[in-house]
Amino acid sequence: MFGDLRANSKGWPIHTFREITEIITDGEHITPRRVDHGIYLLSARNVLDHSLQLDDVDYIDQEEYERISKRIVPMAGDVLISCSGSVGRCCMVPIGLKFQMVRSVAILRFKNILVPKYAEELVLLFMYE
Repeated sequence: MFGDLRANSKGWPIHTFREITEIITDGEHITPRRVDHGIYLLSARNVLDHSLQLDDVDYIDQEEYERISKRIVPMAGDVLISCSGSVGRCCMVPIGLKFQMVRSVAILRFKNILVPKYAEELVLLFMYE
């Protein structure tokens, strides 16, 4: 549908990720204080292609969540990328999920020029090319 991406056979405008994103960063670098239940704390193992795996997940309390949230608050439509272990797995943040993440997860927040689901597919396309 989009032609040969490397050759850009359809003549699509070319932009850098910096031009089409509001935020490119990763998760918390200071080891968060974990608790037995509470708010999800995601790591690379929780990011799959097209979905989050929440069966084997760590938790933080509200106080730790607020501390980490001073830096970044993940939002629905953001794209998460695993950046350790199985590098490059990617999924979109679903609506209504409250969580934070450690540094093994990167986050991209795209400008309103891209539909979030398309942004997820775009990132996966580049990861596996």
